[in-house]
Amino acid sequence: MAAALAALTDELRAKGRRPYAIPGGGSNPVGALGYVNCILELLQQSFEAGVRFDHIVMATGSAGTQAGLVAGLHGSNAGIALTGISVRAPRPRQEENVYRLAQATADLLGLGDVNSARGGRGG
Repeated sequence: MAAALAALTDELRAKGRRPYAIPGGGSNPVGALGYVNCILELLQQSFEAGVRFDHIVMATGSAGTQAGLVAGLHGSNAGIALTGISVRAPRPRQEENVYRLAQATADLLGLGDVNSARGGRGG
């Protein structure tokens, strides 16, 4: 899928067009921003409803959703743990994919190192 997207993007550029390629799952820093906002909305709604939780468990595939949630939790200093269950890649590779995208998203927002709140990579 990524190779076909890159080929089409190159073809359109060669024709003088200006495509904006959106990767599968919207899994780039701009796409992950939607899930940063999701965390803010979730925190607001939980506060308004008087519901407290301390852990989110989710499926993770293209990494965009989880990376955005990681960046949002980091930026909000919410103290809520997040566990992603990979449906696409072996755990070590998925953790690296999520980390890279979460860090790129945090960098876009000026949030610093996403590892700083936990002292290292993880769930």
